[in-house]
Amino acid sequence: PPLPPPASAPSPPSPSPPSTRQAPPPPLAPPPPLYPEGAFFDLIDGNASDFGTWVGQCRCPSGEVYLVGDHYDGCGSLACVGGTSWGCAPPKDPPADPPALPAVGAVLSSTYNSNYEAEKCIDGEWPMHKMCHSKSNSYSPWLEIDLGETRQIGTVTIHNRRGCSGCRDRLGAWELWVSDVPGTFCSASNEYGIRLCEASTPRARLCASGEYTHASDGDDFTTLCAGLGRYVTLRLPGRSRTLNVAEVQV
Repeated sequence: PPLPPPASAPSPPSPSPPSTRQAPPPPLAPPPPLYPEGAFFDLIDGNASDFGTWVGQCRCPSGEVYLVGDHYDGCGSLACVGGTSWGCAPPKDPPADPPALPAVGAVLSSTYNSNYEAEKCIDGEWPMHKMCHSKSNSYSPWLEIDLGETRQIGTVTIHNRRGCSGCRDRLGAWELWVSDVPGTFCSASNEYGIRLCEASTPRARLCASGEYTHASDGDDFTTLCAGLGRYVTLRLPGRSRTLNVAEVQV
């Protein structure tokens, strides 16, 4: 028989393409500390999803007080980590506080006349035409209430002026400040003897603000004003403002 054809030699292997892999990058250096060692910072998470709608108060190590929610347990516990919590109430109700703190004195930035002095707004009465009244068209008039000592403040109730429908909306844009010392907004007097008052010192803390209209707020309204201090100041910021309210209860 004929001889089989010779076996062909195997083809040499194709050379591998050069590797394109790069060396891994060096490890990243650890980030610097978020806060300096020994410093106090209040960490507030307004987007947390693990708290309910019942509201209480929380004092942080810095001393500041914040409103916090419960843990969906009917005020069994509050979302106050590392702080001191107290007071809790259902939604839209203020935290539990005494009905009113005794005020020992009050000062107006200016007085319309002797019938409308600051003490008229802390005497526990708000009948028709009884009020404290600043000079008309003042610059940022204010009423400062002295609680006699540093107190824990929870809410402030403003009883607006009675008996003058056009005068009630003078309240307009308002602010509430809590401070530890008197005269928070006053630095000096100008050539006319009028005290120059501004919210420019760190001695006061803004605890609440809003825009009043009688149609929506009625004669009286209560607002949360959580803080620790001796003096509570109602301030109407801006030019050509007149402060005339019947009573302010802390």
